[in-house]
Amino acid sequence: MYYIGRYLPPFTDVGFQVVQTPPHIHAKLKAAVDKAVAQWDSLPFEQGVSDSIYAFESPKFVFLHDLAWEVIREMLPLHEAWAGGIKLRPTSAYGVRLYQNGSTIVMHNDKPQTHVISSIIHIAHQYDDDNEPWPIHIEDHDGNLHAVALEEGQMLFYESAKC
Repeated sequence: MYYIGRYLPPFTDVGFQVVQTPPHIHAKLKAAVDKAVAQWDSLPFEQGVSDSIYAFESPKFVFLHDLAWEVIREMLPLHEAWAGGIKLRPTSAYGVRLYQNGSTIVMHNDKPQTHVISSIIHIAHQYDDDNEPWPIHIEDHDGNLHAVALEEGQMLFYESAKC
């Protein structure tokens, strides 16, 4: 499946960009995550990701329910503008993964049928050592590898079927 992204046209010069999450969206997501984390022991582990995430324990998962689709609808114009003004159809609104120490997600391309333009919103983090963040490694259109360490309130737009 990795090679399919090579046949897709690029929508942006590089394939990804870090921007600030709109403050009102970040505030909604942060409130939902803070509420969930307060009940840490009752949070479920994410199911069905064993082929892409390596960890001692699967990430915990926060189901956002209606908030997920509310956010995706609000973010749609930003995704369309970032991708050069193309019209997009929302297909997926996941909840929030809470990665734990030792977690690694393998480099991969997303499904070109449903995931062409995507974003990762960095809601919050708590590192053991702030000098050692957990960067997202992303390959741009020219094959260059970048380590992107998002800060709270930032998001990563990316061409998820290509990068």
